[in-house]
Amino acid sequence: MPSSAARFYCRVARKYRSRAVSRAFRVLELLGEHPGGLTLAAMARQTGVAMSSLLPILGSLAECSTVRILPERRYALDVGVLQLAHRYIQGADLVCEFAPIGQRLVQEFNETVQMGVLSGSEVTYIAREESRHPVRLVSQLGHTVPAQNSAIGKALLSGLRADRLRELIGPEPFPALTSSSLRTYRSLERDLHSIRVNGFGESREECIEGLHCVSAAIKDPSGALVAALSISTPVFRMNPSTRLAMIRSVKSAADEISYSVARVKGQRLEQLDDAVEGPGGQQSGRLAVSG
Repeated sequence: MPSSAARFYCRVARKYRSRAVSRAFRVLELLGEHPGGLTLAAMARQTGVAMSSLLPILGSLAECSTVRILPERRYALDVGVLQLAHRYIQGADLVCEFAPIGQRLVQEFNETVQMGVLSGSEVTYIAREESRHPVRLVSQLGHTVPAQNSAIGKALLSGLRADRLRELIGPEPFPALTSSSLRTYRSLERDLHSIRVNGFGESREECIEGLHCVSAAIKDPSGALVAALSISTPVFRMNPSTRLAMIRSVKSAADEISYSVARVKGQRLEQLDDAVEGPGGQQSGRLAVSG
């Protein structure tokens, strides 16, 4: 059953819904039902939306590569639809594969385990398994923190080129969350180099006073860093042997999720490709992607 917070945000979303976005989605659904594409006039008839209103919608969708203009001024779905489907599959699989592994890590260490993704210059937490300790990290899904201050963020930043890193993080000194927060590129690059060499990241009270986190990145089949996993513990429960055990386990868990997501994603993409192409390589009416 949805939580009260989820129901509240659903009500807010319905109250502030956008007619243009609803129309754009209807256009995508309609084009998905017509693999050969539709003219502007045909879409206007079937949606009941004036051609003058459809044109800017189609222009925006074409700019995002979700709609393509075919000969004879017909419109059809483009590869952006397939790319969105792939990203959805990746995100859904990450969360599904995290759950049992996160629970196992909690059983092993009785500390909070989280997974996050890079959202611009911040980390967004998308999955969590909580410690049973009365003193533990308490956070909310969807919560964001500056990437350079978190173990998850630094694990993900380690996959960026230097120019992209500076473009993302911005000028120094970086904003400080605690007295231990990194403030300069020199200190950040030192940590990122260590992550690249050793395969794990750490945040020692850089995000929250009194909290020590260890992390490792999760990779997609191409080797790109798509998420990261962390174990967080109060500093008074951290010691050298616990730290080494956490590092070993978080690296192993991240590798396990990477492998599982790659396997499941391959299976899902095969099913999606079967939906795109019918027998003999013909496009199916269930999903038409022009290209």
